[in-house]
Amino acid sequence: MIFTGLKRKTLQSFLEKKRRENKGRHLGEANKKIKTVGLLLTDNIEGASVLKDLTKRFGFHKNQVTLLVYKPTLDVKKEANKEAMFGNADFGWYGAIKSPLVQQFIQTDFDLLINYSPSANLYIDTLVLLSKASFKVSHAGINDDFYDLVVATGLKDVATLNQEAKKYLQILNKL
Repeated sequence: MIFTGLKRKTLQSFLEKKRRENKGRHLGEANKKIKTVGLLLTDNIEGASVLKDLTKRFGFHKNQVTLLVYKPTLDVKKEANKEAMFGNADFGWYGAIKSPLVQQFIQTDFDLLINYSPSANLYIDTLVLLSKASFKVSHAGINDDFYDLVVATGLKDVATLNQEAKKYLQILNKL
């Protein structure tokens, strides 16, 4: 129990250090069209409905979209869809990533990363900061400095987030 708190504290200090380093990050190619998308969800959001709304609204194919779901107390033996999930145990001391799945997600150069998490989360924030995605989108009020586009919506209003993101991505000539 004590070690869990210490591990969390080291992850927080790692996150703050990365946040300072990431302040002036370059957005990549300005007019680069979006071809690959990474989605971050929490376990209380229905992944299938998010994926359906996103593919319908943006016109993406399912093979262009990678989904990763955060579940705090992930029990790999009991989860049916464990290949698309990660939990607190996938993080080590000082921001070390233990899971190959999470490591692969971070290393993938997504053209767009959308975080649907309804609240700030240390583990999801770490993934967002470490991600090599060229354009990042989320709800407003959740560590806004991590993202290139923040949308003021209800925190669980996935459809409005997708609608507003599409509108601004079209204005930015990314779709």
